[in-house]
Amino acid sequence: MVGVPGRSRGCITCRKRKKGCDRRTPACDRCVRAQLSCEGYETDMIWLNSTASTAYAKKRQSGSHVILPDSFARSAREQLYFGLFWSIMIPDGPHFSPESSDLSSVGWTRFIGDLYNTETALRYATVATATSILGRINNDEQLRLKGLQVYNWTVQEMIKAVKQPSRARSDSLVVAARVMALYELFFGPDGDPGVAGWQRHSEGQLAMFLARGPESFISGASHQLFVDSRINIIRLAIRQRCSSPFSSDDWKTIPWTITEKSTKDKLIDIMSRIPDILAQVDLLSEVGTQNSADEIREKILQQCGEVEVALAGWRVHVDLSIYDYAITGLPLYIPQVDSEFSLLHLSCVYWSICLMLSCIIESISEDLMVEDVSEDMTDSPYLKRQHQTCIGSPEQYASKIVNCVHLFFEPMAGAVQGGSGLFPMVCAWRFYELAAESSGKRSAELQTLYDLFGRSFMGNQVGRYLAHLRKSMWRHDLEARCTRRAGLSRLKYWMAWV
Repeated sequence: MVGVPGRSRGCITCRKRKKGCDRRTPACDRCVRAQLSCEGYETDMIWLNSTASTAYAKKRQSGSHVILPDSFARSAREQLYFGLFWSIMIPDGPHFSPESSDLSSVGWTRFIGDLYNTETALRYATVATATSILGRINNDEQLRLKGLQVYNWTVQEMIKAVKQPSRARSDSLVVAARVMALYELFFGPDGDPGVAGWQRHSEGQLAMFLARGPESFISGASHQLFVDSRINIIRLAIRQRCSSPFSSDDWKTIPWTITEKSTKDKLIDIMSRIPDILAQVDLLSEVGTQNSADEIREKILQQCGEVEVALAGWRVHVDLSIYDYAITGLPLYIPQVDSEFSLLHLSCVYWSICLMLSCIIESISEDLMVEDVSEDMTDSPYLKRQHQTCIGSPEQYASKIVNCVHLFFEPMAGAVQGGSGLFPMVCAWRFYELAAESSGKRSAELQTLYDLFGRSFMGNQVGRYLAHLRKSMWRHDLEARCTRRAGLSRLKYWMAWV
């Protein structure tokens, strides 16, 4: 196989347009300025029909040949990027073990390969993510810009797809939205990591699920995509402090008509109740009478108690001790296979829920303590029950997260598992940041997190992926919010970022 002599050495796009090409890599300047896809510098090849024994003798003869089309070259590049995507995102490959799928929310990734050729938006999203990863790792600005360009194509294709019923209701588009959310998490529309784009794509996934209804997710790939997306949808509801559609009975039962709920599914069911509690907390800040406030507090406490009982029941059937430093001591065992990373993820999800729940209970208690308590309030059912909780202190769960979260950034974790560790990490970080702002000193746990921020992840530092979260979501001044109603204000401030 040899090159075709006499042909231009410019990129394929410039050759088609009959334009001069500066042959810059990975994309020439002319294509970048024209906002065109630079299709690379592959030279058209010819196949010479000759045997090994006669090839040298016939090297000057003309053999029959086939010129490989541009589409073939593009396909080869896509395959290269697709392989890179997997090697970075999931080093062990896209096929998770059944045990791993039972414990974590990464099983959806195995459908990327199956659905890749069925949806253009998914192809673009995958190539954009892989190209941006390569550009970040190699500090190649041209590749990073190329990734951004392909991502813009992805957005345009997604806009077209949602207007076509057959595409809008497909599993392929749900997967495309998940990959786009990963891109936004790691890079963002301006090349910076952030949560705004991640939130938009999570809202888009929710809209797709609601449009299809719970009956569409009973089996197969649709079921797996749904159950693995729930955790992001619930996180979205927590951030928005409103009840999630997925907390309804239909969405909690119909998709499991023929499939038993996994360990992860049962925990996400419990997590789905947190947004409802936060909605009540917001309502508490708006009431005008003490009696009304007591009623809402009692309702919040009852809901917290129900969640606490559910968590205790779930915990009985799951062994989370392997990554609990309070049980096993330090250093912790480093995960080696997908099921172990999945158990690490499940442990941190559980501790994050406990952290949120205990913070709500403690903050409401502080809120009541700063009020003027009259004698006729000493018999309040809230006051009688506030010390009956056994959930533990927020510090207990935040410290568990701090001491194991570094394991998400081990080389074998990959970008998908590493990304799943960012949310528990930012939960613990914000908790200790608030404590430091209140006390005026940095705890050992907070210092541990800051030490971790310098660790390499996705061609950058871990702290780089969290800085934008702090800048965009923790913009309220603490002293201005911690007024006489200190507990409630503190709770709303602390929970604003989740």
